[in-house]
Amino acid sequence: MPVDEKPGDKLYVDYAGKKLHYTDRNSGEIIAVEVFLAALGYSDKIYAEASPNQQLGSFLQSLENSFRFYNGVPAAVVPDNLKSAVTKSNRYEPDINQHLIRFAAHHSTAILPARSRKPKDKSPVENAVKMVYQGIYAAVRNHAFYSLEEVNEAIQQHLKTINATRMQKWPHSRNELFEQHDKPAMQPLRSDRFEMVKIKTLTGQKNCHVFLSEDKSYYSIPFAYVGKKVKIVYSANSVEIYYRQKRIAFHRRALGQHQYITVKDHMPSAHRFVADWNKDKFLEWGSRAGHYTHKLFEGIFKLKPHPEQAFKSCLGILDMGKRYGNSRLEKACERAVHYDSYNYKSIKNILDKDLDQEPIQTKIDFKIPQHGNIRGAEYYN
Repeated sequence: MPVDEKPGDKLYVDYAGKKLHYTDRNSGEIIAVEVFLAALGYSDKIYAEASPNQQLGSFLQSLENSFRFYNGVPAAVVPDNLKSAVTKSNRYEPDINQHLIRFAAHHSTAILPARSRKPKDKSPVENAVKMVYQGIYAAVRNHAFYSLEEVNEAIQQHLKTINATRMQKWPHSRNELFEQHDKPAMQPLRSDRFEMVKIKTLTGQKNCHVFLSEDKSYYSIPFAYVGKKVKIVYSANSVEIYYRQKRIAFHRRALGQHQYITVKDHMPSAHRFVADWNKDKFLEWGSRAGHYTHKLFEGIFKLKPHPEQAFKSCLGILDMGKRYGNSRLEKACERAVHYDSYNYKSIKNILDKDLDQEPIQTKIDFKIPQHGNIRGAEYYN
């Protein structure tokens, strides 16, 4: 039956059956390219571009470019049953590719695949194919191209003529109908382009992170999702984490490997406390116990090659202060500093053996006495 098209409602997309070609300047190889086509249902305004292939990445990029061409978003996109759009064909509820669903959500539009082997379901783009064959293919058939960009420049040049030419059944051109009816009815276009993503299913680890093997880095999740299967959707710039269709975390993609990308609010209270550890905090805690405890901590941080090693030593020493009291701890630290013994084991040994109760011996300078049998430096010259 006749379809009553509404302004700004549907954008029909497909690929031309015939291909265009360009020649590689270096190898002389003739490279075939696909031609992506889009046509609005009401004004029939056509968009076309050459594309390397019909794979998902190329298809979504061409679809994004078509939205940029119209500077607006239709209420629905009607693709053919190509594999990049439909993973499983069905007359009533076809399975749509997940990436295409994300593309539609990004631009707030809908995907309505045409029925298989029903060209009348997408007659505007079928007519666009004929127009492109006549207005573009025929015009460039004897022209030599040497890159994909040159092919697209020629397509856009002849496409302007097609859209500006008055139609046979209407006293208007496609451009005029588009400006008067389609453009005001289309949704505004987002400024940011859709990004192709990858999707993985991972399990939340006990440290409240998931490990993305591609980055060799960890991304935090709220601690309530530890041990649960979550979906990771990541692009070149961002990492989104979902649980049962609900987004639970968003991160910027790690610039380097072996990193922890952590949002503090994702951590339980104990983890958040640990995440705030730093050298100054431990030195402050040492000062609360006493002067020599602070001095001992300074020595530990100088000797340890990594701050986290010092954290553990200082934490163990503070824990002994809870068992023996800060006054005994301060005396033990004074003794350890006197003997330049900056480590946890020294403090433990002093307190366990009650050496902090004994007076500190002053250091004795041993001098070798003069004796006739002792050879001096002159002997070895």
